[in-house]
Amino acid sequence: MICTQLQTLLEAGFPITKALEILAESPPRESVKQMALRMMRLTAGGVPIDNVLAEAREMPDLMRGMIGVGMRSGRLPEMLRLLAGHFQWMSALRGEILRIVIYPLVLVYAGVLIMLARDVAIASLKGMDPWSALLLALRFYAVPVLAGTALGWAAGEFSRGTVARRWISAGLLSLPIIGKLARKFAVGTFLDVFAATLESGLPITIGFESAVRAAPNIKIAKQLAPGLEFLRQGQTIGESLFHTKVFSSEAIAMITTGEMSAAAPALMRRVAGWYSEDIRNTARAIVRITSPIWLLVVAAGFFVNPLFLAGLAMVLVFAATSI
Repeated sequence: MICTQLQTLLEAGFPITKALEILAESPPRESVKQMALRMMRLTAGGVPIDNVLAEAREMPDLMRGMIGVGMRSGRLPEMLRLLAGHFQWMSALRGEILRIVIYPLVLVYAGVLIMLARDVAIASLKGMDPWSALLLALRFYAVPVLAGTALGWAAGEFSRGTVARRWISAGLLSLPIIGKLARKFAVGTFLDVFAATLESGLPITIGFESAVRAAPNIKIAKQLAPGLEFLRQGQTIGESLFHTKVFSSEAIAMITTGEMSAAAPALMRRVAGWYSEDIRNTARAIVRITSPIWLLVVAAGFFVNPLFLAGLAMVLVFAATSI
């Protein structure tokens, strides 16, 4: 959203300092406002571009690199358009994957509300105090689920640390079905970023390094990293990616064809598009197939043991916050 806003302002003819000032007046977050104001003051003061971007610590490395190229070359609106397209691509895919965990989580919370209403209604029909019944139901159903939710959120925040992410990345890839989705998401993100950096004019080695850092799975990023050395040795993109043993032969063939026809970014995006379409279709199929199963599991949890639902909520919230 920030990239699109800034791109629109620049294409409308606003100078970069004024565009940053306008962006700071209506930011989605306070941190973004402070970053925009900091960049505006430094730019207006004639501070070199690299120093300005070094102060924009809230930006991902990829964003800083591409904005730097755009400011030096006078192609900043184009760089922002490429960045906006990449972040929209990532957001859409993340949303598809989130659908897998959001549905059962909604069932758990809806079940809590239903059980609270049921116990209050039964108490009223029996002439008992409905408030006492509500407090008892809250302690029995709502408190465990809310505790599980809080623990899941805390674990998800902890998982953003490097050590935890390394362990989680490896474990995630070993899961059936979900592991394949995570692999395709990471590889697709790498290709989309690499294509954007090539289109932006960044040197190929810097673009490759930026794409590796952008890969959301640390284990996949480590597998991709050696490809940089092959590029430095003068090998083609296709040959360098082949040595990583991450890509299928079909993907390598497509990327090699793109290099030979001077259309590597376009074909990388096409391969990334294949991955995204596969993720989308698989995620929707999982939701469709598992919907009745989740309904039975959650319903059984309320009648067997609410602690099971607390554990389920914890796992689902953890998955949602760590994706």
